[in-house]
Amino acid sequence: MKSRISGGAIRSGCAATTMHGFRRLLRSSRRASKIDVQPADGGKYHLSGSVTQSDVPENFASILPLYVAFDNRTMAKLGELLLVGNATKNINVDIPLSRAPKAVLINAMHDVLAR
Repeated sequence: MKSRISGGAIRSGCAATTMHGFRRLLRSSRRASKIDVQPADGGKYHLSGSVTQSDVPENFASILPLYVAFDNRTMAKLGELLLVGNATKNINVDIPLSRAPKAVLINAMHDVLAR
């Protein structure tokens, strides 16, 4: 299904939502995360924890970007996490990184509107 922005509304199929309502929904959603990083075998790092989205309708979907911060100046995008409705996604993965990260961050570049 194609979506397009036209005349101040987002149109997807027959449904239309005003941009104002869409922005209000994005800003009212809440996201929380707790992701720990530990050294693992073979030059990898183990990421464990969870990301939670709340205060959204059950069919509201967002794609949250995950970043890793190495120091105050260096950050890299790890990937994206899909959350639908009020949900918590658990993270439990080993990932190869060039050096030890200081933190794993969600939405660090404000890719997704949130409050």
